[in-house]
Amino acid sequence: MNKNTYNRFSICLRLFIKRLLNKISFILILCLLPVLSLGLKYLLKDAAITIRAGLYSEDTGPFAEYIIQQLSKNSEGITFREFSSKDEMLDSVRTRTYECGFVFSEDFSLRLSEGDTAETVGLYVSPGTAAGSIAAEYVYSEIFTLYAFEEFMDFIGTRTYLSFSPKELSSLRDRLQPAYTEYLNSDETFSFEYKTPAGSVKDTSVMLPDYILGSASGIAALFIMLGAFAGTLHLYRDSRKGIFHAFPARTRTLCKLADIFSGTFLTALSALVTITICNGVETLPVTLIHLLLYTIICTVYCYLLYKLLPNIRIFSAVMPILIMGSIIFCPILIDFSVVLPEFNYLKWGFLPTYFLG
Repeated sequence: MNKNTYNRFSICLRLFIKRLLNKISFILILCLLPVLSLGLKYLLKDAAITIRAGLYSEDTGPFAEYIIQQLSKNSEGITFREFSSKDEMLDSVRTRTYECGFVFSEDFSLRLSEGDTAETVGLYVSPGTAAGSIAAEYVYSEIFTLYAFEEFMDFIGTRTYLSFSPKELSSLRDRLQPAYTEYLNSDETFSFEYKTPAGSVKDTSVMLPDYILGSASGIAALFIMLGAFAGTLHLYRDSRKGIFHAFPARTRTLCKLADIFSGTFLTALSALVTITICNGVETLPVTLIHLLLYTIICTVYCYLLYKLLPNIRIFSAVMPILIMGSIIFCPILIDFSVVLPEFNYLKWGFLPTYFLG
């Protein structure tokens, strides 16, 4: 690229960017994504835990104590606190200092060991709150978890071919309990094999990270693609007006690319702010490189569409297909290729894949 060609490209790019920035609606769109991301980040950061549940045990056995200890470690939206007095806990629930309270009956451990857990935990709820049913899910989950472990140990202890002594069985219990809890809390507890029609096996042992992506990068990739589409619409209109005839033939292509790149560049800046807000400044160097490459890919992709599609009406008709295809086939929110590997081939026809893949 000689100096004159570069100067013409720079002039066109500045003029096209200025034209977009003169549109209030376009500026609002550019600000929308980072503002929403910033608001959501601080909303989640400053969100206080409001559900508080009390725990009291009348049981002297080990099971209720273990469950209370596990619930007291919970940090997923509910604060559990063990009370030393039942009356104190009930007063806290009555005055709505605590939304609900749970009382473990005096025979809780005995009945759990016998497999009878009906009416072993009493629930007391403050008036006008639905927090009791939410907190109960956590309590019953811990009870079931412990019950399942006890059934497992009972199975081992009653197998004659294993022949564990009481001391050995007690030692085995102490070793297995931490591992059991660790595996229950891991995303890799269960492993599934997905066999394709060709007979190959797909490893889906880590399901959650593969399915639910929901990242700012996916939304940003789609946002930049929409910016490229906006620049392409301007290119169709500018070409119809004949403004590119004022440039030498050898620089017209670059000037047309500048028309598309103006929208792509501005949305990429907005996406850069968004991703930095969500992922932190540590990822900034890598993000800059990815965004630069992706904006070039989007610009060239849309220019090829401009050359292939004869007029703006056809391009406008194709745009919704490309947008919906990007949402469905690209891993913007959900990666369906985990279930249907054939999507791995289809997604490369849509732009966001080149940023996320």
